[in-house]
Amino acid sequence: TAVTYAGGWNVSCNGASDGAIDLTVGGGTPGYSYTWSNGAVTEDINSLPAGTYSVNITDANGCTNTQTITLTEPPVLNASTTAVTYAGGWNVSCNGASDGAIDLTVGGGTPGYSYAWNNGATTEDLSGLTAGTYYVTITDANGCTNTQTITLTEPPVLTASTTAVTYAGGWNVSCNGANDGAIDLTVGGGTPGYSYAWNNGATTEDITSLPAGTYSVNITDANGCTNTQTITLTEPPVLTASTTAVTYAGGWNVSCNGASDGAIDLTVSGGTTGYNYTWSNGATTEDLSGLTAGTYSVTITDANGCTNTQTITLTEPPVLNASTTAVTYAGGWNVSCNGASDGAIDLTVSGGTPGYSYVWNNGATTEDLSGLTAGTYSVTVT
Repeated sequence: TAVTYAGGWNVSCNGASDGAIDLTVGGGTPGYSYTWSNGAVTEDINSLPAGTYSVNITDANGCTNTQTITLTEPPVLNASTTAVTYAGGWNVSCNGASDGAIDLTVGGGTPGYSYAWNNGATTEDLSGLTAGTYYVTITDANGCTNTQTITLTEPPVLTASTTAVTYAGGWNVSCNGANDGAIDLTVGGGTPGYSYAWNNGATTEDITSLPAGTYSVNITDANGCTNTQTITLTEPPVLTASTTAVTYAGGWNVSCNGASDGAIDLTVSGGTTGYNYTWSNGATTEDLSGLTAGTYSVTITDANGCTNTQTITLTEPPVLNASTTAVTYAGGWNVSCNGASDGAIDLTVSGGTPGYSYVWNNGATTEDLSGLTAGTYSVTVT
């Protein structure tokens, strides 16, 4: 009789040597001897591998009996592991994710398998796994074992960075209110086959023709892993300018009709410093002087080519006019009698800027003169 293990096998595991045969002999004349086909001479034999065994029993009188028995063994206990595969050939979809899975297939041995995984699991298949190396020991109903090892891979971290075009002054848009900003997005890692969703609706990797503002992009790789980047594009303050003209009495910007003493003070701010000035009279300085009356315009250009145009008109008073009229006596004389002192001059002044002063050649400072003798009189009107 052979020892029987679970499953009806006479050897516990394929290739094992734990078979045993119990030989029972009766009759004949005691004083038996035993000759087994494997060379054994005992009645019972053990530590046997699978196979066919025969024994020749001889009693004390040389009578013989031959017995044959075959010990069976289970098929080899085999196992294989297969991991779920994502795009790119990875076994976990995203770096650091826990969506790996292992399918364990077991055959042979004696069914009634148990599983001992290195992560503590005792089920045949595993899921919800991070990247790493997993091994499992499968034990069948007879204690036969098979160990399998598998490594789950994961993609590198999905990385992204944004860089904005930079203009003079460090701004990302050249002029206040302009639309010439641009963002260069660089993506790496994860699983290529990236898609892009910008908060302005764009779906390209890089975006251009942008106004100032905050932009964010959600990058998704071929396995659905995501990375979000945010960048703010800056713009310079508005390029502003104002002009102020020198003002003379009467509110005129040139002192006298036809004079060249007008001046314009230009004040510029904002934009990007490094201003250039182009005046309608050809000047290129910020401020102007020595100007006649007229209209002047200037275009201010900053370091990024942003412009502002200002126009100002310099005014001048009308021409300063004066006329004199002498009192006339009979005969058309301006003094009544030779040597008399009854001449008079009426001075009429207009134009210029009122607030006139008078200097006569006889020392008088009034507008009109009287009590005059015959002679030549001159007056300077200021």
